[in-house]
Amino acid sequence: MRLFFAFDLPEEIRRVLWKFSTDNFMDSSSKIVPTENIHVTLKFLGEVTEKRFAGLREKAEKASLGISPFTAKTGGYRILGGRVGCVETEQGGEMFSLVCRSLEEELSEVGFEKEKRKYFPHVTLVRFKKDPIPAKTAVPSTPNFEVRSFKLYKSELTPEGAIYTSLEGFPLKGEKNG
Repeated sequence: MRLFFAFDLPEEIRRVLWKFSTDNFMDSSSKIVPTENIHVTLKFLGEVTEKRFAGLREKAEKASLGISPFTAKTGGYRILGGRVGCVETEQGGEMFSLVCRSLEEELSEVGFEKEKRKYFPHVTLVRFKKDPIPAKTAVPSTPNFEVRSFKLYKSELTPEGAIYTSLEGFPLKGEKNG
């Protein structure tokens, strides 16, 4: 199974970001992320065997302990790695990173390699087949949203695009901040 951990976004925000994508990047050289697939990736695991899958639940639960729900907000548009158009997180980045470090530590105990690159919380909106298209307009402002959990997803690659299936959610189990 191809798996990853992610934070969901409220539907209202996903719709705003998808509209921004379709208004700015509708081109044969780009692939826009469908509304239902818009999220903030926490950790991509890749192909995971049934044997390795068994330990994920316990480690994800441990990673969520002591981390409080937090407020986040999406921010400006940028290009990552030359071929990915994304929206940064304007608020909540430190907390997204805290959850990522906690999950990385827990998963390393069951043989998942820690990411060598620094975690950069973002929302992927479009993938470019050739030179990226600059955004014609600024990303519309979206409301703050509460991050209360993260999820484990299965990703199935099809000719029409990836299909994401939520397998389980992991609530952040610390006390509510301020």
